[in-house]
Amino acid sequence: MRQARSVSALLRPLLLSCLWLLACAAVGADQFSACKPAETAVFSNRIHVRCETPVDGHFPFFAVSTADPHQSNRLLSLMLGAELSDKYLDIQFDPADTSGSVFGCATANCRSIKALIVMERVPDRCELDNTQRRCPGFCASVGNNDPDCPGFCAAHDDMRCTGNCQRHPTNPDCGIDPADLCSKPDSSHLPQCAH
Repeated sequence: MRQARSVSALLRPLLLSCLWLLACAAVGADQFSACKPAETAVFSNRIHVRCETPVDGHFPFFAVSTADPHQSNRLLSLMLGAELSDKYLDIQFDPADTSGSVFGCATANCRSIKALIVMERVPDRCELDNTQRRCPGFCASVGNNDPDCPGFCAAHDDMRCTGNCQRHPTNPDCGIDPADLCSKPDSSHLPQCAH
């Protein structure tokens, strides 16, 4: 009996450490994203803000439950203050967390607010929508199916990709002098013709 207690006493700190690490990993999924509030709404079960541009191209709505009236009133004050003073919000949320559906935050286009900050500065365009061209999330959002993405040429046999003429020597555009090639009206897509 004494030996069983000593084993459980040794395992308890290990178990608590594992739980703590899992909790930290869950918090690691959170992100902050900028939002220009276009609409603030109050419902019986939630308060939400609609962003002018959907965050990361997916989430125009962010909501908080009215179950805790003090918290929801504080967030409502920040939402309205930002909207009326033409400022931006910096919203902390977890893109994978769909638990807000229990209070009316739709899983397809809404996420629960974890924290809210009224921003004094105007965010850059990538902070508003990370999936725009030349933003860090663009290539992932289009599945690397754009010539500007690093994985494009691995998945596409395209004239713009290095080595295309070696793979397709009969292509009529491959035998043309590069100076002449760029004089063609439809040549702007070719890397050697881009200015």
